[in-house]
Amino acid sequence: MGKKAPFRKLLSSFAERSSAVGPAHIKDSPFVVGKVFWAVILLAAIAATAYQVIDKIEKFYEYDSKTAVEIVFKRELPFPAVTVCNLNPYRARVAEAEAWELTNILSKYTNVSALIKEPTVSTAAPLSTASPQPASFIVDSEQRLAWEQRMAAEKDSNSYQNEAVESMLEEISHMDEAVRAQMGHMMETMLLSCSFNGQTCTPWDFHRFSNWRYGNCYTFNSGWNGSSLLNSRNPGSDYGLSLALFLQTNEYMLALTETVGLKVILHDQNEIPFPEDDGMIVSAGAHTQIIAQRLEVERAPLPVKPGCRAEQDNSSNYYSQVIPGLRYQEKTCWRSCLQKEIVRRCGCQSGYYPGPGVGVCQHRDPDDSNCTDTVQLQYRSGELQCDCLPACHETSFKAVASNALWPTGHAWDLIKAKLEVYFPYLKDRNMTVGWARENFAKVEVFYPALNFEKVTQSQAYYELDLLSDIGGVLGFWIGLSVASLLELVEFAILLFAALFSSGHKVTAVKKVKDEEK
Repeated sequence: MGKKAPFRKLLSSFAERSSAVGPAHIKDSPFVVGKVFWAVILLAAIAATAYQVIDKIEKFYEYDSKTAVEIVFKRELPFPAVTVCNLNPYRARVAEAEAWELTNILSKYTNVSALIKEPTVSTAAPLSTASPQPASFIVDSEQRLAWEQRMAAEKDSNSYQNEAVESMLEEISHMDEAVRAQMGHMMETMLLSCSFNGQTCTPWDFHRFSNWRYGNCYTFNSGWNGSSLLNSRNPGSDYGLSLALFLQTNEYMLALTETVGLKVILHDQNEIPFPEDDGMIVSAGAHTQIIAQRLEVERAPLPVKPGCRAEQDNSSNYYSQVIPGLRYQEKTCWRSCLQKEIVRRCGCQSGYYPGPGVGVCQHRDPDDSNCTDTVQLQYRSGELQCDCLPACHETSFKAVASNALWPTGHAWDLIKAKLEVYFPYLKDRNMTVGWARENFAKVEVFYPALNFEKVTQSQAYYELDLLSDIGGVLGFWIGLSVASLLELVEFAILLFAALFSSGHKVTAVKKVKDEEK
């Protein structure tokens, strides 16, 4: 009894002084049933507290994110870089003069219609006038056979076209850059009129770059080569970019494009545009207005999910040596990952996005072709391990387009007079309004208002939130506060001291008894 007395006294003192609810009720209850009842309640409350505290800790380490959206108003906004590409990559007459091998390749594709055979469908039985049934109930074997023949012919046609494009790409990749540029459409002969904020602009205000699908593309307000960036100080079409372009459809290579018009991409100045994936098609014979809405996204870095990569971290960009000064871009990371894998495994690089170093893979070489096809297949199926996170800071542009028929008869009379001055070789053509609607397009890009949308991603559950929730759980279930926690610490210290003192006394008694013996 003597050994237990100090501990009982310590527990009794703690129960009396503790600000927690349970211990005092257990001590003060005059009946055993009451003591048991409050003990069970206290243990249940402790269990519930432990469960919820663990749940809050797990929630913290999930590193979830939250998103806030706001509209920010400015007196002036940076105008986007506007990239324009003719849907036809190379001019037919120049390609014929500069690269006869290219025209030979494409001449094969022009005969692709011979591959498409007319399906043989029986006409013995008339079409039924009954209500149409779902496709799964069609059992006519002749119709199904005709459809399968049609799909097989279409597949052969697409395969033949892809082979022609691959062969053309290989031939072009071996050409000098100056020759490739000369083969594409030139801004000097495409641009009929240009203005920004009411001020005239010229072909030399556009930066040219080469794209594997569209040939020469031109970027206005690119900021490259030290050119100054433009801002919009007023909303509306009168204060944006206005272009009238001559599409030169007589130079179209029908084997390479089925559409007449332009590809227009709005993007940030520090990013590579990908016309084959982004942007919108502007039709010939139309006045198209593109309303731009600037969008800025700020993402939280890891460990907050899904994470992001800082714009200064451009180590994964395979093309940073080609265009220095670019910031990190998720799409460029994916392209670079694919290109690096092709270089590593095939010893050559894809002609779609060539960079410095090794040569372009030869499409006619079976080893190169099989190797690149394998890597491309793994890339499409997601088997390549590419560590490509979104950028921590990203600027993009939402674009909404509307259009109307252009030019009208009266407008064409005025344009025609300009053409005869700017392009004398067109005087001999029968330049009707119909011809103009096949050869010209007008584009306007502007802000409807001087504001932009800002999306900010941040950590959803911070350390302070965790501490606050744990404090709330402790207070709700067992009435603990900071003072209560300090009382527990004091009790633990006193308990440890009592145990140490008791153990020391027992050891001393044993030592004395041993000496007496």
